[in-house]
Formats: sequence, structure tokens, C-alpha cells
Amino acid sequence: MKIKQYIIIILLGALALEAQVNLTQKQETYMAKEYHATPCTDAKLVQEFHALQDKLHIIPHAQLFETDKAPSSLPHNTIAFYTSGVKCVAIVKNKFYKYPKLYQTQVLYHELRHHMQATTAAAQQSVAAYSSAQWLSKQQAKEFDADIFGIQQATNNCPKCMKELKHYFEATKPVLFKYHGYATQQDFKPLIKAAEENPNFCQKHATI
Repeated sequence: MKIKQYIIIILLGALALEAQVNLTQKQETYMAKEYHATPCTDAKLVQEFHALQDKLHIIPHAQLFETDKAPSSLPHNTIAFYTSGVKCVAIVKNKFYKYPKLYQTQVLYHELRHHMQATTAAAQQSVAAYSSAQWLSKQQAKEFDADIFGIQQATNNCPKCMKELKHYFEATKPVLFKYHGYATQQDFKPLIKAAEENPNFCQKHATI
């Protein structure tokens, strides 16, 4: 009996591996055709991307791609985007690396939130709540929810990190913010206030 169970486990593992290989090939084909994107070659960034998903308990993981240009349908200053069709995230290489690490991390969390919006009921409920409370369209609410989530996750409630991030938001997402639903300077105020009332200073800011 134990031998049969062992064989079954091996077969199930082989089937799961084959399914993952087929999915990966499908994703690579789609991303190459639609966005001229290829699997991300930055090993450290890929490792971080999967570590963030482990932290968020995302199963299975989304895959990270890179491309030289964002789709024309997205805002001109897009530095990363999510594709719900094959559940992948892509960074725009010539823009993503121009920004500091804190902003890059927020962007990755933002895109992973879109993945959660596509796959989890809790994230979908959050989008619906923002849409109702702030008179946003569903698409605008998705962007707003992803921004707020990304800000909170990337800063981990450190008020000084939030202020740094606010500065980069002001510099990179001006007029198009409200039109697309992105968080604005005003949206940072309650987040910073809450963080200052119950601060969790990061290692960098704990000694400043």
C-alpha cells in the first residue's frame, strides 16, 4: 500500500509540474506577442517579487516580466502593469529603475494587489467599498485600492517612509491621478496621520 501511495504522489507531482510548465509557456507566448515582454532577468528583483507574494500568501505566484515600452492604452508614465488574462506583472525597464527602492516596492505591491483583485473575494470587496464610498468607477476603484494597499505594505506603517513615498507620488503622478483613480497627495494625509499616532519606524528611520 505504501508503495502505491508513493507512486501516486510521484505521478501527482509530475502532473502538477507539467501543468506549471504548460502555464509558463502560455504566459511567455502571450506576453511576448501582446507586449514584447520577456521573463525578468533581474534575479534580485525576481527574488523580491516572489518574497512579497510569500508575505501576502499568494498561491500560485504571479510571474514577473520586463519590456521596453508600456502598452499605448496605459498612461504615458506607467512603469509597471498587470495582465489579468495570464495573471502576470511586467515592469517597463527604461522607467522602473529610475526610481528609488521604496517606490519600486510600492509599485510591485500595487501590481500584486491587482492580482489579488482578480483572484480573491476580500480584495474584490475592498474595490466595491471604495467605489461606493468615493463615487469611483470600478476601474478607478481598482487603481485606488491598489495604491492604498501598496503604500501601506511598502511603508509598513512607518510615517517617515510614507512622507518619502508621498514626495515620489507628487513627482510622478500629477494630473492623471484622479482621472484614473490613483491616490493623490490628499489621500496620503489620513494614512500619515494614522501612522504618526501609532508609528512603526523602519530600521532606517528609527535612528533618525
